[in-house]
Amino acid sequence: MALRTRKNRCAGSNAPRYIGGAKVERYYGFGPTHGAAFNATLMSYRAGCGIGVTVDPCAVPDRDVFDECLRSGVEAVVGSAGDPGVDPAATQSG
Repeated sequence: MALRTRKNRCAGSNAPRYIGGAKVERYYGFGPTHGAAFNATLMSYRAGCGIGVTVDPCAVPDRDVFDECLRSGVEAVVGSAGDPGVDPAATQSG
């Protein structure tokens, strides 16, 4: 069974933002599914990113399994990136 997905990437601000005088620490974008099983929206803000996910419960009936798969997938991708403050060439032994 093929599932349609929607994905978006929205560039956020590099400068600090405030709402009512309170500093915004992070924010997440959420988009409609428009007939897709889910929509994942990545929004950058300063040095980080947030991912908002909207899921159609008719297309994804086991939300706990979906959430765990999404979480482990994101952790695998982020983990494969390594430490951005470390030069990989400087740490290779050989």
